[in-house]
Amino acid sequence: PERVKQHYSYERILAYTKNHLWYAYNGDLLQVGISKFAIAKHKGIVNIELWYRYKAEEIIKKDTKLFKINTNTGPFYLAIPFDFKVIYANSRVYNLPLALNNEPYNENWIIQIEPVQFAVKNIFYNFPERFKLMSWEKYMKYIESEKKFIFFKKLKNIIWEIF
Repeated sequence: PERVKQHYSYERILAYTKNHLWYAYNGDLLQVGISKFAIAKHKGIVNIELWYRYKAEEIIKKDTKLFKINTNTGPFYLAIPFDFKVIYANSRVYNLPLALNNEPYNENWIIQIEPVQFAVKNIFYNFPERFKLMSWEKYMKYIESEKKFIFFKKLKNIIWEIF
């Protein structure tokens, strides 16, 4: 019998953060993008602006606000939880930010980075808790808890308006 290849959706091979960024490793580099949940939560991306003017080969400290992502509900910022160098910014998403609304994975990553202190595989496999990275399964549980929080916050506001 012919062997059937196991197919995993792109989302399953990534790590995620609580601010809804995804990370995929590509050799010694990481590609960073925004999750579908973040796009849905913010009702779509309008544009992406460079917030921090980095220089070539500059080491950018962890949690530096690098990009401002303008959405239909207001802006949020892309920050990486470890020191890194920007290798490449994906001009496709800056020129066509609405493409992210349809497909935030695959070719629509925002930046490609090189971690400074650790090899990429160490970040994913040996230190995920240190860098607050979550597996697909943990991220799905986190999203469920966030959805409940959003629901109860809206419910509280409705009740507050009634009384």
